[in-house]
Amino acid sequence: MKYITILFIIFILLIFTLIVQSEQCLDTYDNIVCVEVGQSCGINSTTGIESTCTRGQFCNSDGKCQVLIGKGGDCQNSTQCNGGYVCSNSVCGQLQYAQLGQSCETSQDCLSPLACTNKVCVSNNTGTTVCSSDIECSFTQYCNVSSCTDRTSVGSVCTTDQQCPMYHYCISTDINNNTAICQKAYTGQLNTPCNIDNNCDYSKGLICQPGSQINTCQYQPGYKQSTIYDGNCNGTSETVCNAGCFCSSEGNGECIISEPTTVDQVEQCGDAQKSLYDCYIEHQCYQNTKNYQPSSCQVEKCSSQLCNSLTKCTPYLSQIEQVKSAWLVGLNNQYNNSSTYYYKQRVDLLYFSQRDIGINDNSNNSIVDQ
Repeated sequence: MKYITILFIIFILLIFTLIVQSEQCLDTYDNIVCVEVGQSCGINSTTGIESTCTRGQFCNSDGKCQVLIGKGGDCQNSTQCNGGYVCSNSVCGQLQYAQLGQSCETSQDCLSPLACTNKVCVSNNTGTTVCSSDIECSFTQYCNVSSCTDRTSVGSVCTTDQQCPMYHYCISTDINNNTAICQKAYTGQLNTPCNIDNNCDYSKGLICQPGSQINTCQYQPGYKQSTIYDGNCNGTSETVCNAGCFCSSEGNGECIISEPTTVDQVEQCGDAQKSLYDCYIEHQCYQNTKNYQPSSCQVEKCSSQLCNSLTKCTPYLSQIEQVKSAWLVGLNNQYNNSSTYYYKQRVDLLYFSQRDIGINDNSNNSIVDQ
């Protein structure tokens, strides 16, 4: 009987150990534990263990996990808001999402520095100054000093990116930088000149690399290797779980690698980015507004392309801090249960090379336009 009792105790301890391990990231992130709504979160100063809320939640000021706040709810910062909303005047809602000529209720709805006049976003300039920002000009124009000037066409000679159509760049055609022309994003081929990564065809593994005289499109380091990635954090995944281990909605650790590595991953991510830019151009969504709120052009017109881009590219994103809520919740219902849910709170794309997936600012009253 005593022997049976000992075996029973060992069995219970084994089950308990497995349960605890299932809630942790077991590789280089074994100091993280997933916790649920109402449980304590944050770093224990004694043990060093970080209790992290599962996705769809945030750690509130009381140190407890709380479900993300919907539109109209009270908030302290934008990371607490769900569905792509931002925290403005301590309330979750939309802020600075409407482009020139789009409808609005107040000037806070319009992209800065536009103003809401007669329920339409317009330039607020007077006198001889027509513009101070490209936002104040039409999609086919740019702000040249203080007036809106027509952009050139693809292949035209240029001196700045602004002169080119949106989502096109002014790129040198020779090693002496004597001539530059407007080139569409993600079209640069191997050994062709470039300025930043998205000048190159990423679907072929090309990024902009420094050369002896000029930058050129070259294969990214490690391209064409056959890294195996199973998406789970465990003792054997240390070599590929190099971006972080994050808590799923089920309370399990999920591994996110830093960038696409296999040929298929790179091709799918690159093709998704091209489709996203094509959609932005078709629907004239302004470039670099970093604005993915529900009523923004990027989300209203290109939600499926945006979700596909995030699905194919951001699971490989190197996270600088804890991943925030899947704001994809509010984009398109068909994606609500997709693999894009690698995130436990609002997805802040803190850095994505120059591949131009921007973010909303996390401040209390504004959105950063970069």
